[in-house]
Amino acid sequence: MMDKTGRVRSLNYSTQALEQLEVCLPLLGQNLPGIRTAHTFVTKQLRDSVKFLLPNCAELIDMSELRQAHVDMARLPYPVVALEAPWGWPDGAGGDKHGGSAHPSVSPCA
Repeated sequence: MMDKTGRVRSLNYSTQALEQLEVCLPLLGQNLPGIRTAHTFVTKQLRDSVKFLLPNCAELIDMSELRQAHVDMARLPYPVVALEAPWGWPDGAGGDKHGGSAHPSVSPCA
């Protein structure tokens, strides 16, 4: 995301997501071992991931120009990455949200 001077501004969506995940962990009861294990795993993966900031709406390739070569070259550069992207449209709307941008997006990928 660009600030008013045209510089890229850090979004820190992963940091915010980690804080929320860590707050929720103690609230998971001992009678939910599978959910607790999955929650802990996702938190660890997000903490260990290499974070990348994508352009607005994660538009890296014009979808009308997408070719098989683009798909074939799509490889994650690290074992686990987190892709962060702002999600706002030029008219100020955020998809099905009215009057602002959509919620921050973080996608952990392994």
